[in-house]
Amino acid sequence: MKAIFTFCALFLTTFLCAQQQGSITGRVLDKEMNNEPLLFANITVKNTTKRTQTNFHGNFEFSDMDTGTYVLLISYPGYAPLEVPVTVKENEVTEIHKGLGALSISMEGIGLSTDAETGGQTSGLVSTKFKGQK
Repeated sequence: MKAIFTFCALFLTTFLCAQQQGSITGRVLDKEMNNEPLLFANITVKNTTKRTQTNFHGNFEFSDMDTGTYVLLISYPGYAPLEVPVTVKENEVTEIHKGLGALSISMEGIGLSTDAETGGQTSGLVSTKFKGQK
């Protein structure tokens, strides 16, 4: 009888303490290439250590996520990063499909000045000033 009581107590404790979990799956597309899959894009769950990369089809997955609200940071070199809020529900798969666009760099001005003229050749200096740069 004591063994049955102990077994029931352990079973109920395990059942009640089990965390409610779900999954996040998604696909990252390249807006610059007619929404082709973006291979090896980085996906990070902000404020956690969870991170992954997209596969050859642009797909990714985070399994066994505790229920709650998260922010995914999707990034790829040369592309504008994207933050996506996600809610994970118990025993559900949350799907995310997003596209990344190229990072745009705007320049305030480009100046061209010549320093010296030697033997018919001109040597010059091109200076570029990016927005926010002094």
